[in-house]
Amino acid sequence: MDVFLEYMVSRKKDGKDYLMNGLLVVAAIVVAAILSVVAEQVGMGQLNLLILAGVCYGAIQLIASRNVEFEYIVTNGEIDVDKIISRKRRKRLLSANMRHAIIVARMDDAQYKNEFNQTTQKTITAVSSMTAPNIYFAIVPTKEQTVKLIFEPSERMLEAFRMINPRNVHI
Repeated sequence: MDVFLEYMVSRKKDGKDYLMNGLLVVAAIVVAAILSVVAEQVGMGQLNLLILAGVCYGAIQLIASRNVEFEYIVTNGEIDVDKIISRKRRKRLLSANMRHAIIVARMDDAQYKNEFNQTTQKTITAVSSMTAPNIYFAIVPTKEQTVKLIFEPSERMLEAFRMINPRNVHI
C-alpha cells in the first residue's frame, strides 16, 4: 500500500523576529545615509537614488527571509523535512526512513524524557513554536549520523509511522 502525505507548518514570529526586522530597517537607513554622503564627497551624487534602491532591496530581501515554513513529506515510510524560506527557496533538512526510527513520541511525555534527553549528533527543530500543543520528537539514523527531529506531524502521519514501525512509535 502506497502512502503519500504532506503537511506544512509555518514558523510563528516571536519578539526576536520583530526586533531583528526593526534592526534591519535601522541598519538600512544608516547604510543608505552613509553611502549617500560618501557618493556626494566623491562627486557621484547622481548615484544616490541607485544606492538607496539597492539598500532598500537588500533590506526587504533580508526581512522576507525571516518568513519560514517547514514541509513534512512522507512517502512509503520515508520522511523528508524541508525548510521553505520566503516561499521561494527550499532547503532539505532531513531525509530518513521511519522504519529504522529508534523512537517517535510526544516531546512533553515524561515517560520518554530520557530518550529525548539522549545526545545525538544533530538536532533539527522544525516546528511552528516550541510552545505548540502537539510537538513530537523522533530519533532516526541516517546514512551519515543519528538525528533528533523535533516536529509537529499530523494524525495521519503518526498513524502511518505506527503502521510501519509499531514498536517504536508512541502516540
